[in-house]
Amino acid sequence: MATQNCISRTLRSPGGAALRCLPPYSPELNPVKTVFQFPKSRRFANQVFDTIDAVKAKVGAVWSDVTKSPDRIRALGVRS
Repeated sequence: MATQNCISRTLRSPGGAALRCLPPYSPELNPVKTVFQFPKSRRFANQVFDTIDAVKAKVGAVWSDVTKSPDRIRALGVRS
């Protein structure tokens, strides 16, 4: 495999895996960003919290809801 600028020359990839370089700023290509954007945009948009405890409670409830939907997480993280 030809070494690209974004890949270390000493890095060895596991058999059958191909390493790809992402553009410098590409959150839409990062599945983690996509998964976290989903609850953020639907559950936290345009809300004001009175206390940090209220924020923590909301984050806990949202995260619990998200983790109960592994198929949704899988669908958000898949790229064709």
